[in-house]
Amino acid sequence: MRSLLVTTVLGLGMVVSGAVAAHEVDEEDDRLLQVQVAQQCHLDVDIRTDGSEACWTMVCDAEPARRLGCDLSALHQIYDVQLAPDGQHLVVMSVGEGHPMLEVVTAEPLFDRGDYRAQCTLNPYPGTFGIVTWQDNGLLVVSDVDLAIEPSELRAASAGEKDHRYLLDPKTCALTPDP
Repeated sequence: MRSLLVTTVLGLGMVVSGAVAAHEVDEEDDRLLQVQVAQQCHLDVDIRTDGSEACWTMVCDAEPARRLGCDLSALHQIYDVQLAPDGQHLVVMSVGEGHPMLEVVTAEPLFDRGDYRAQCTLNPYPGTFGIVTWQDNGLLVVSDVDLAIEPSELRAASAGEKDHRYLLDPKTCALTPDP
């Protein structure tokens, strides 16, 4: 039996819908994710389900839009981007063929120069995971496999036992089990 998490994440891999507190899908173009990054600026990220480029653009009220780059994330289809409450990091969830990956990206180099560098990438293979919320200067994530098990091929045995919760520190990329 699939857990609710697996069903949710796989569904998100196919369809991006609705508004989320940290970002929203633009109603005029349902293939655009907007993330508020400053009082007068937001980041537009193309949502692509086909082979076309997924571009990132900084849009500020008082200046022309700046293209930061295209196809920057680990996997082509982006379904969630969240800015840390302190504005220092972006968490990017992307998916390919139903398989999600999470990247922690330092915000300032991306916003200023289009320099997208993932300081860490989490791959839940062979399982899935999702973002729950920002909490205690970290990001609460949940997975259907035990991410502490290495190598990843051995994680399959833990699939479906329960949902595993972790707190991700965006500064160090440390993943701590959350009770």
